[in-house]
Amino acid sequence: MRYRLEHIGLLIAARLVPLLPRPVLVALAKMFGALASLLDRYGRSIALANLDCAFGQKYSAAEKHRIIRESYQHFAQTMLDLMWSPRLTRENFLRYIDLEKYPTLAPNQSGIVVCYHYTIQFSAAGANSPAIPSPRAPGEFYDFSRPCAAAAPQRCWSI
Repeated sequence: MRYRLEHIGLLIAARLVPLLPRPVLVALAKMFGALASLLDRYGRSIALANLDCAFGQKYSAAEKHRIIRESYQHFAQTMLDLMWSPRLTRENFLRYIDLEKYPTLAPNQSGIVVCYHYTIQFSAAGANSPAIPSPRAPGEFYDFSRPCAAAAPQRCWSI
């Protein structure tokens, strides 16, 4: 029963999230992530133990709690971005990424762009100047209409 409810909730979210403006989505992710970091006592205790193991006393208790909260917020942002990504098109996706030190190529040159797998799932792909690699077409990562166990990536070009 729990998984059926989670699946229904995921289907509803996958339909509603793409309707949200980007600033609202970012604010919701911060709010949901902060709330989850407070409510998920078990996950929070694991995260705290991991930070203690990895960093010992390097960070204060307040800094560790901030790191945990921001980790939950980042995860929430990633999940909401995945559901929001059908709104990305070849025409608008450059509004949502920052490119630093991206070289300009001549029209007949090709290049490869590799980026971290970070929040919005952009691709690593060959690019012909002046174009930048376009994001995946809608639905190429996950099909939320299928049961979770069968919702493996369809095609994934991200690194």
